[in-house]
Amino acid sequence: MSQNNEFLLNNALAEDFQQMLRPYYWTQKLLFASKYSIKDNFVLPNSRTYCAVNVLVLCFIIYAYFAVLSYIVATFVNILVTLQIVIGWTKSEKTNGIYEHISIIHVLSVAWNTKNFLIIVMFSTSCEKFYSSIDGLKHNCVVVLNSTPEKSVSRNVTKNVLRLCDVRFSKMRVCGWFTADAALPLRLMSLVATYCIVLLQFAFL
Repeated sequence: MSQNNEFLLNNALAEDFQQMLRPYYWTQKLLFASKYSIKDNFVLPNSRTYCAVNVLVLCFIIYAYFAVLSYIVATFVNILVTLQIVIGWTKSEKTNGIYEHISIIHVLSVAWNTKNFLIIVMFSTSCEKFYSSIDGLKHNCVVVLNSTPEKSVSRNVTKNVLRLCDVRFSKMRVCGWFTADAALPLRLMSLVATYCIVLLQFAFL
């Protein structure tokens, strides 16, 4: 019992330090990345409920990664399939009446692929905004370091935040295949254009 009391006393936190740490602490809690809990002015291990919810969130994130990957791959394949169908349709139609028998299926396919691509653009934009927020956080930490005196608590916390961003943060890679950033739609369009040229060469050359 005395060892437990000594353990708690070693993990006691002052109230002013808790106030300074509270935004960072609750951010970690909301992101399910916290490795500790603060209760009654003491640092305690996370509860089993929090760990269970953390596992569920991790499973959801893994599912989201595979969902994004499958969505992008499906969009890429659908565009190529639609192009191949259009190529076959144009080769079978007469040149003079090529625009008179446009099937509604072709129009819907183009609209569906356009919708998928716009969703990918929105996803990439959101990721880029998140990266910009992290860069803004780093900039604010540098400003705090330059404006605070040496050996202060806030300076140590700011250094820890910078170390955490430098060591743990990196741009998200979807299943290790490609980076989810603002350049993702451009890379996808470049890949689609390359394979479209290949299909057109096989069809008409």
